Amino acid sequence: EMLGQFQRNAEKPAEAIAAFRQIGELNPAAAPKIELQVIDTQVRARDYKAARQTADAAVKKFSRRPYTAS
Repeated sequence: EMLGQFQRNAEKPAEAIAAFRQIGELNPAAAPKIELQVIDTQVRARDYKAARQTADAAVKKFSRRPYTAS
């Protein structure tokens, strides 16, 4: 996750999103949190359309999951 954050802070959003998505594949339990990181990266890159699409997809994908505090 830190790699994605470093890349996002270095203004490399595509690389950051790829790193975050890889984490989501390797750790499905972390996928909702990772999608938030992806959305945040897209917003910071001012890619609002992609951020909205990602958020809408995340709502559909994760809305049926029970809430668990981490």
